[in-house]
Amino acid sequence: MAMIGVDVGGTFTDLVMHEPETGRIVAGKVPSTTGNLTEGFVQGLDRLPVRLDRVRRLLHGTTVATNAAIERKGARTAGIFTSGFRDVLAIGTGQRFTGGLFNPGFRRATPLIPRSLSFEVRERIDHRGREIAPLNQRDLAEVAARLRDVAVEAVSICFLHAYANEGHERAVETYLKDRVPNLFVCRSGDVLPQIREYERFTATAFNAYLGPVVERYLSALEDRLRGAGYGRDLLLMTSTGGVVSARHASRYPVSTVLSGPAGGVSAGLYLGRALGIENLITYDMGGTSTDVCLIKNLRPAFAAQRIVGGLPLRIPQLDINTIGAGGGSIARIEADGSFRVGPESSGAVPGPACYGRGGEQATVTDANLVLGRLSPANPLGGSLTVRPELARSAVERVAEALGLADVHRAAEGIVRVAVSNMASAIREVSIERGEDPRPFALVAFGGAGPMHGCEVAQSLGLSRVIVPLYPGNFSALGLLVSDLRHEFLRSHLTLVEEADLGTVAGLLRRMGEEGRRLLAEEGAAPSDTDIHYVLELRYRGQAHQLGVEVNPGNLTREALAADFQRLYFDTWSYRPDTTAVQIVNLRVTAVGKAPRVSLAPPTPEASGGEIGEAPKQVRRVYFGGDFHDTPIYERSRLPLQARLLGPAIIDEEGATTVVPPQWRAEVHPSGHLFLHRR
Repeated sequence: MAMIGVDVGGTFTDLVMHEPETGRIVAGKVPSTTGNLTEGFVQGLDRLPVRLDRVRRLLHGTTVATNAAIERKGARTAGIFTSGFRDVLAIGTGQRFTGGLFNPGFRRATPLIPRSLSFEVRERIDHRGREIAPLNQRDLAEVAARLRDVAVEAVSICFLHAYANEGHERAVETYLKDRVPNLFVCRSGDVLPQIREYERFTATAFNAYLGPVVERYLSALEDRLRGAGYGRDLLLMTSTGGVVSARHASRYPVSTVLSGPAGGVSAGLYLGRALGIENLITYDMGGTSTDVCLIKNLRPAFAAQRIVGGLPLRIPQLDINTIGAGGGSIARIEADGSFRVGPESSGAVPGPACYGRGGEQATVTDANLVLGRLSPANPLGGSLTVRPELARSAVERVAEALGLADVHRAAEGIVRVAVSNMASAIREVSIERGEDPRPFALVAFGGAGPMHGCEVAQSLGLSRVIVPLYPGNFSALGLLVSDLRHEFLRSHLTLVEEADLGTVAGLLRRMGEEGRRLLAEEGAAPSDTDIHYVLELRYRGQAHQLGVEVNPGNLTREALAADFQRLYFDTWSYRPDTTAVQIVNLRVTAVGKAPRVSLAPPTPEASGGEIGEAPKQVRRVYFGGDFHDTPIYERSRLPLQARLLGPAIIDEEGATTVVPPQWRAEVHPSGHLFLHRR
């Protein structure tokens, strides 16, 4: 029985099939069908040598929720709020999430729910969960009638302090489902039961806004899969780097906003564990965007909040930085004369000029083709033949606009600007978080990552780059090694010295049992299930908290306070005078371990580093303002432990690795490529 991972990106759909019994791995790549993503998904499956009724695990990474959120193409959504608070989404917190503090042209992002679709009902719960005013049934009936009139697809229920008592929100949800059918209904106490109403309301609005879009996509995809013979659950990657059933993802689509790039982080963790390398930076450059994430001590960084479409999204998520820098990023001259590359992309259609599909603007892919770093003889995605003359014409127009007589200098300039943009993205997740990136290894993958990995590393002072096996399909491989994972988080504000630890332990256990139930529904065996319990603590008066792992069966005030104080000092090298420690949130993570994937190198035996007949040609390639006679190698013919000096280019299906001058490459005994600065 096989396992398949399918990662649908903006330009290509990547697939990896693994047969655990034989260790066989097959990788595939097809162009994404932007009009109907299910078509590219199914076309890719058709090319794999396995029937779907012989597949036991089908996993999917998708950008459907991401694109709908960023492009504002979600559902028409209404909101129901506590009386007097329907403007919370519009007022916000006064913080500028995008645009810069001193930008005079700043405009606040428009809320996902317009005021005309924001309705109020009289009710009130206090911060301890006590009812102050009952839910007004007359108001509720009037809102339900209005919802039928305004023809919305989704409704977000957002009441004050629902994290402490969900009773009123649950009652409204039940009422609406009975009286206004075919609505996607969600409530804040279910989506994000945490303090801070603006962030909670915004996350719930996102969930409702994305719900019908994701639901339709997954329903259509599952219908196609069932028709093709697949009868098991489809599993979706979430923003935490774990997978859940499509049924769960349809209910909580906001959890899939980072579904696409999270697979690459999972693959990076798998690689680090296999190689015994604890500190990595994953660098995934595709056709449309670049995603980077820092992994320290084999733990990926998590972010408390992410800005999506100008709005804060505070859900459990990996700290992945995504920028508009990919092979399809367009080079252009701005009105003020500045030269920019991206974030606008040619996408899959029409694509870079060299695709010959109508694109005329020069892109990063066109520049690499002009520089000789891409081979015209190697079809992109296994089937797309590029045309060098179209790439050259597009880059020549850029050179003319820049006043350059040499088209190669213009092409190298395009690549340098793209590299600078990507290096800046890595600085944001490392230097700006207080981490020196230089001791880290850069894991370069994606269709375009290995082509630019050495230059990105060099600009950051890194001396080691790893190009894994199947780099063009590495995110899809990451799906196969991802655990089932459910995150539960609930606010429970109390000082440690005043807390009823029996109540806290009971809440943690109930959250853990819910996790076990969901994992069992998704097929995880009890022996493969782990439950992790964390209390998020802070000193009284602070705004942010740190997580301390606990055992619900052995909670003591002294141990909690001591563990937190030690963690606080280790994190900030400082400890305030106060000793008042406050519990803020209860967090539980339920994990169902993924089946083991064995990634064997394609070359069976080491040969002492003799390259033999691996070079297939020598090509003149442009580096640093001049041409170099550069050997071109076929990666599948490089023996284990082979060593070669740059400049060199290593071709394989799905990716091209560029080894610049002053760099050297070695085929590790595992089959992965290690690139070192000389």
